[in-house]
Amino acid sequence: PMLRLRLLGGLELIGSAGQTVNFVSRKDAALLAFLAMRDHPVDRSEIADLLWGDRAEEQARKSLRQALVSLRQLLNQGAEVLTSTRRQSIALNRDELWIDARAFEDAIRAGQTELASSLHRGPLLGNFRCPTPAFENWLQVERTRLDDLASGAFLEVAQNRLVEADWDQAEESARRAIEINAFNEEAHQLLMRAKSGAGKRNEALQQYHRLYSLLRDELDVRPTSETTALYHRIKREGESQRTVVSGPGSESETSITAQPGLAVLPLQFVEDGHEDEALADALTGELIASLAAYRWFFVTSALQAAAYRNRPFEPRQLHDELGVRYVLTGVLRRSANHLAIRLDLSDPITGQHLWSERLKCFLDEALEAQDALAHRIAAAIEPELIRSEDEITHRIPLQNFSRWERLARARLLAEQGDRQALTKGVEIASDVVRRHPDCAYAQATLAWNAWLKFMIAGRPADSYDSDYSVVAEGVGAAETARKLDPRFYLANAALGGWNAKLKDYEAASTALRRSIDLNPSFPTSYNQLVSCLTRAGQPRDALGWIKQLDRISPSDVYRGYYCCVRALTHFCLRNDEAAITNADESLRAHPGWLSSELLLIAASRRHGDRKRAEEASARLVAARGKISRAQLRELYTMRRANDFEALAKPLADAGVLAR
Repeated sequence: PMLRLRLLGGLELIGSAGQTVNFVSRKDAALLAFLAMRDHPVDRSEIADLLWGDRAEEQARKSLRQALVSLRQLLNQGAEVLTSTRRQSIALNRDELWIDARAFEDAIRAGQTELASSLHRGPLLGNFRCPTPAFENWLQVERTRLDDLASGAFLEVAQNRLVEADWDQAEESARRAIEINAFNEEAHQLLMRAKSGAGKRNEALQQYHRLYSLLRDELDVRPTSETTALYHRIKREGESQRTVVSGPGSESETSITAQPGLAVLPLQFVEDGHEDEALADALTGELIASLAAYRWFFVTSALQAAAYRNRPFEPRQLHDELGVRYVLTGVLRRSANHLAIRLDLSDPITGQHLWSERLKCFLDEALEAQDALAHRIAAAIEPELIRSEDEITHRIPLQNFSRWERLARARLLAEQGDRQALTKGVEIASDVVRRHPDCAYAQATLAWNAWLKFMIAGRPADSYDSDYSVVAEGVGAAETARKLDPRFYLANAALGGWNAKLKDYEAASTALRRSIDLNPSFPTSYNQLVSCLTRAGQPRDALGWIKQLDRISPSDVYRGYYCCVRALTHFCLRNDEAAITNADESLRAHPGWLSSELLLIAASRRHGDRKRAEEASARLVAARGKISRAQLRELYTMRRANDFEALAKPLADAGVLAR
């Protein structure tokens, strides 16, 4: 087997035996990538100017010769891969080296768009740090050229899949085209058509609104008349299939304002009592999930809202700290088998009261009533955006209130984050699953509590041995829950968490994105997706999800755990200052958290702050002793060997890793 060089989505050299080949230096890697993208031999002077242009001519040529010697040692494994004429030019022998970017271009020229799209894993060299400005300029030109080719391939594949009514593949290809160019209206149109064809008309309409906001905010333009006409056609098709139509909708272009935010504060029981408070928290969470499904406004998370329970604040603070335009408060009263609810909507800036609603229902009607309340709240917030075509996408998959109440308490136990509470939560969920194995809510709650117990409190602080006996049960419960109710966000969130633990990052990413799509106000899904993308070698893609998490939950009770994940993302991007800041914040919330301690040491050491690194290393070794590379791999299951080595090397230098 020949050597394989992957340039799309990142840089990776794979040896003939399937092993990852590590480069001696970044300029060696840059030299190989540059030669791989050239069709003809390259003059030595051109390469010297590209990579060593800041040096004198003789010194630059000497550096080039040293780099060539290093590359030949890596490449010429029984075959002449790197060749040169006697003095002047250098080339790669493509007969002895498979290059994904060249295979991609060959497929494009041959009209094999399916093959080309499968080869394009991401932009040329991905997150590779350019060693010189000249190389960066060359890379940007090449990256743009290949991205344009890839965009065309994905659009063609999406078109073909629409003709074949393969809605899922059409949607995926359109999404890939949008990832390359978010302003490509043709890609957005294809995505809307794919969603509509799959029966997801609300999501198709929402895609139009996302495009509208993007074009307005970034380019100060509106979608084309063709895109707008598609929007109204999908809207009319949805209305024609309704058994009940609330009223005529305007056929003129929808008026869209900047996306507002809503903070739902914890509902309060009139009567005191721990049990009632727990029930109020559970109902608050379900109300937030119902409201979040509308997407025309963002809703802060339940965890973020809980941070204001026992804290005095002025209404204006909610606007300043959370960026919300509306605040929803409510009180509950429970008597026998009845529940009375009063909700109030207000403007935190002016203090103006906007809307009130009172509802009295039987307990077993409360869950269904919440969806109706969510619709009324949404209509009060954005009457121009909440038209009759917009249906709730979140539905409580459980109608038995007493059963739901038990599971809701198990969910609340999970939020406490300690081993005893999580163990109790698993016991409650397991008992309900035994009695009602076809209950999606129960299966998802079991999978979620078990995952949190495994990840946060599943092993003693001085042990690195993971108990995988619970993994199969957790994955099985999550898969069962999603099979029973594919649109339940918690089932997808749990499945994403378990798949990430099993290192199946593609499956994990798909499930977590689905969870976010179903409930955009569940912060752990965002955090897990950030972790998944980072460990899969896509830390730059993770940054956008961090921003979305900060919008719905800038400072909730789990921020310490979120900061640990962020520290790893920034470390992989070589932003050591941000990694140090986040690791510090994580350790303030969770002193002794091993992952954050290791990231603090590694980032400080690489950043040149030897004093901080030495102090942190001494604390860690005194408390835990040195750790092995195997134990480090257990904590950091990184797909790319270079990412793991970037972490292991400064830890070894700091004396934390056992020899």
